[in-house]
Amino acid sequence: MPEGTLLIDFHDGAVPLNAGEMFAVKHGLEHKPCAEKEVTPLLIELRGVLNTGYERGKRTAKYDI
Repeated sequence: MPEGTLLIDFHDGAVPLNAGEMFAVKHGLEHKPCAEKEVTPLLIELRGVLNTGYERGKRTAKYDI
């Protein structure tokens, strides 16, 4: 997390992330990142991972770089 404070919500709790910290979410684990103020996150995903989870729609990225 380069800048800001982010909270990653899970069904059984939450993980707070501050600038300089990192957290890996296990594949298939449902989660919801949220922040009260603007943040600059760094996302690292394997090729082929949909940015919208298992659903496709208007917000699904068109390119798999």
